[in-house]
Amino acid sequence: MNWAGLGNSFQLFVAYFVLAVVVIVFAVRRARPGWAKWAAGLGTFGLFWGLTLIDDVMGTLEHKALCEKEAGVKIYKQVKLPPEFYLPGGRPKFMDEAGNIIDYEIKKTLSGYIKFERKDQDSYSRRYLKIDKYIETISDAANTELLAERINFARWSSPFVPSVTHRNAKLCQDSTQVYYESVRRFNQEVFSNLSRE
Repeated sequence: MNWAGLGNSFQLFVAYFVLAVVVIVFAVRRARPGWAKWAAGLGTFGLFWGLTLIDDVMGTLEHKALCEKEAGVKIYKQVKLPPEFYLPGGRPKFMDEAGNIIDYEIKKTLSGYIKFERKDQDSYSRRYLKIDKYIETISDAANTELLAERINFARWSSPFVPSVTHRNAKLCQDSTQVYYESVRRFNQEVFSNLSRE
């Protein structure tokens, strides 16, 4: 379970749990003997348990809609750099064949030409479930023109009821491998196969 960063919601969860137990006991005592007591107990328990899952269910649906509508790679203009940044075949010197940037220190060297930025919008979702928006951009350093951006959404477990289904944020990609593949594809589309001037 992910208890980190819950703040006062842990106390809220304990209060909710106590309320649920009180209501379940009350419903069972008021029910007629036999199967009615079981039905009252299980029905009340199911109601309280279902209410705790609403945030996760609604958040999952919202996260999926955001991923389909807004997430992904958008290339507005390929980056043009001086010839000394490229190998004879046209591949950038700072990128391997798979599309990984070899040395992130190269960003300092490129800072006179392009600007890398990452913007995180915490609590992007309007619902109680926490969804963050991650935006990585590449801009022209001279005129601040946006050249490319990669948008992703991270869905965290409900802060009210700690989730047992996932401990870390769920990104739009299904796996870490798919995530890194999208990063490599982003790099390749922005920097490779350029007509150098």
